[in-house]
Amino acid sequence: MSLELTYYFENKTILKENWLFQLFYDDESTSDFIGFSYYDTTVESIDYKGCVLNKASIQESIDLESSTAKTSNVSLTLANFDFNGNEFSRQLFNGNNKYINRKVKIFIQPDDTPDIDICVLIYTGRLEQISHNQEKINLSIVAQRPWDKISIPSTKTSGSDNDNIYFPVSYGDFIENTEGVGTG
Repeated sequence: MSLELTYYFENKTILKENWLFQLFYDDESTSDFIGFSYYDTTVESIDYKGCVLNKASIQESIDLESSTAKTSNVSLTLANFDFNGNEFSRQLFNGNNKYINRKVKIFIQPDDTPDIDICVLIYTGRLEQISHNQEKINLSIVAQRPWDKISIPSTKTSGSDNDNIYFPVSYGDFIENTEGVGTG
């Protein structure tokens, strides 16, 4: 995923960096998430709990020869903090909100900016697995791309004049050929 840096990053030589983790639940609307970070911070009037115990690692690779790209999964370890009078692990396992298979976004927050538009989105994933003990919660997040779970049709023509020619794939607004193969 190529990053688009905001104007805030121009001509910066020293930058204080915090990572923001948005753990979405239920219908994944813009406000249906709980925020975590490396240290307590507030962005857009949303408190991000400084409970992330490990430094997350994100790796991407591109193989031009085979036309493939890979993005790593992310593992997070959180302190099992107090959340509305109970341990947060209870919210994840027995709460009213559903977190498994929901979106996770990771941002870089430069110099404690309170504006999410200045933060840089560096990763979008899906929460795949949760485990915990009394002190810690482990979250396993898998990479999510816009083209995940999309298949390209591989229908080929048949006939003496045009054997094994792939049907074209169209995107956007177009008029379908209703005449058949080799016409129109």
